[in-house]
Amino acid sequence: MPLWERPQYLIDRLPQALLAPDLQMMRVNIAQRAWNRDPKAFMEKFVPMFLNGLNRNSLDKKESQ
Repeated sequence: MPLWERPQYLIDRLPQALLAPDLQMMRVNIAQRAWNRDPKAFMEKFVPMFLNGLNRNSLDKKESQ
């Protein structure tokens, strides 16, 4: 694939790849395994990381307005 076609290819394919149902199911399965292994560590690590991502996205939206 020529170099000049690669960005358009990524723009077209990336949303499909990120939202693919099998990939989403794999993410859920990984989260379930982590929860089953150690619920306390899961809550201490994942929840703050998730909330920081939400806060960062809301801050980015406020700054762009």
